[in-house]
Amino acid sequence: MSEADQRYILAQLQESLASADSDNPYRILVQKYEELVRAQRKIQSQSGDGVGSGGQPLSLQEELEMSGLDYIVGRSGGGTQSSGPNSGSLGYHDSAPLSLQEELETCTIQLRIYEQLEVSIQELERNNQRLLFDHTNDKKTIKTQLATIESLENRCDELQLSVNELSVELEKEKRHRQSAQTQGERKPSCAQQYQDEEVSGLLKELQEMKAQRTRDLRKITDLEDNIANVIQENASLEQRLTAISEREQDFKTMQEELSTLEDIRQGHLCRRCLRIADDNRSCLGDEDDETASLIESLMSEADQRYILAQLQESLASADSDNPYR
Repeated sequence: MSEADQRYILAQLQESLASADSDNPYRILVQKYEELVRAQRKIQSQSGDGVGSGGQPLSLQEELEMSGLDYIVGRSGGGTQSSGPNSGSLGYHDSAPLSLQEELETCTIQLRIYEQLEVSIQELERNNQRLLFDHTNDKKTIKTQLATIESLENRCDELQLSVNELSVELEKEKRHRQSAQTQGERKPSCAQQYQDEEVSGLLKELQEMKAQRTRDLRKITDLEDNIANVIQENASLEQRLTAISEREQDFKTMQEELSTLEDIRQGHLCRRCLRIADDNRSCLGDEDDETASLIESLMSEADQRYILAQLQESLASADSDNPYR
């Protein structure tokens, strides 16, 4: 491991120790690591000095005992203490750097493991807090649910009691009805007979009213038919009256024409007067104009005599009840 890595690890450990509590279990491990690093540096510096000064070994055992690291010497060079001082110091020079390097590597691995464990412990603490929060919430919900369950159980008990009471009352009512039915079958009461008679009378009245209603409906239909026939007859009579009035008007015009022709035949009217009369009649319409033109076309005396003879014959042959006589 390089010196820069060792310094970085020491700085991180010192920061963690500065921010940690006095009961932190990593404090002893960090102190041990610092001592190991210092011992390794001292051994490396002293081994370099011994080689450059002519190969005279230094008494590192005494310095390690003074610094309080006897356990490192005991673990790294366990068999060197049984021999003489020179042989022990030489054996330590050979095996101490390797054992310290191994100790440093194991310490770094342990520190990384401890860091991972610390991270996992923090995550577990967070999960534990979350679980505690959920646990408290679950406790609250359980309490509320227990309260609701108790209230529902009480309500169910009340409903069960009411159901039992209602079932008892229903059974009593059934028994009472059965007893009343048996008594009614054995001996009907006067009130029941009166009600039956009243119902039968009402039914008869209802049937009579229905029959009367059917008769009234028939009468209404007959009257409607009669009214329709009367309306139809009135319409036909109106048509006849209009036809008769038209005929009467035609006969009046014909009679006027005949009287005019008679006056012309007798010489009471001259053609000039007739033309004046025709001019006066021309304002009455196209029909009077046609009549005047017809009269002018029939102005010959022979034609007038022939028309009068025909009219007299028709009047003589007609019935005495003719309204046009």
